Amino acid sequence: MKGLNKVEIPILSEDQQERINKILMRANGTDKKGVLTYYKKGECIKETCSIHSINPHTKALYFVDEVFEMKNKLQLDDVLDIRFA
Repeated sequence: MKGLNKVEIPILSEDQQERINKILMRANGTDKKGVLTYYKKGECIKETCSIHSINPHTKALYFVDEVFEMKNKLQLDDVLDIRFA
């Protein structure tokens, strides 16, 4: 039952990737709250968080989730969408 909901990582268009990059660059270091959708271990996960920082050298996004208020690391390639209220 555990693996039944697994999906392949969605392929984003250039426009989608560009929009995500622009939003993340504007939010970098601002702790701005939004809804982040990302791919992890076969699932598309959506959670409310604040963007803490971006490391362009390692292509890593650091965010603080709203539930546990913990800092998390995510590869930028795994980001599927980001929306701010």
